[in-house]
Amino acid sequence: MRLRAAAVVLLALMGVTRIPAADEPVRLVAQWSSPESAGKKFYKILAMGIADDRELRHRFEDKMVSHLRGQDILAVTSYSMVPDLMAPGSREEILKKIEAQHIDAAITFRLVPLGKQEESAWDAEWMRQTQEAGTLRELIASSLPLKLEKSETYGVEVTLWAEATPARQWTARTAPHGIKALRQGSTMLIQDVIQTLRYYHKI
Repeated sequence: MRLRAAAVVLLALMGVTRIPAADEPVRLVAQWSSPESAGKKFYKILAMGIADDRELRHRFEDKMVSHLRGQDILAVTSYSMVPDLMAPGSREEILKKIEAQHIDAAITFRLVPLGKQEESAWDAEWMRQTQEAGTLRELIASSLPLKLEKSETYGVEVTLWAEATPARQWTARTAPHGIKALRQGSTMLIQDVIQTLRYYHKI
């Protein structure tokens, strides 16, 4: 244990991206909540995994929808409307499908390929985004179609969007993980997200 801790410190001093141990749980390590967001109840939530890994996208969406429905909240997957994010078709058509479902909120899971980027640099960029007045529409416009980008480590950004202002109600991120760890830890991450949103009365 001491050797592992010493190695982590050494990597940090060398400016190397931290690679979590294989047994490190996939959970939220940082979060931000809009001070302006009111305690609004959402009636139908879209679960949207923004990832080029189809298996991981489906896991995020299926597990999120299952947990929300267990809380008596209507929820739908985005892959039922947009099966392939690499070839999604018209972005306006996607938004029309979302509107037709009478969805009033969305929870997005965005897979971020970190490459050689340090976690601190990613954290700074993530925090910068929280200060911007972004919307789900803008996220879809900037993200789709997805480009295939492989990396040894990925981070996951989770965001709750609403139609009301501000659109970004809450956001959080994980530590960097390999894709295998994210697949195996998807249930734990979803449970962490649900518990956190319930604690802050977001759902």
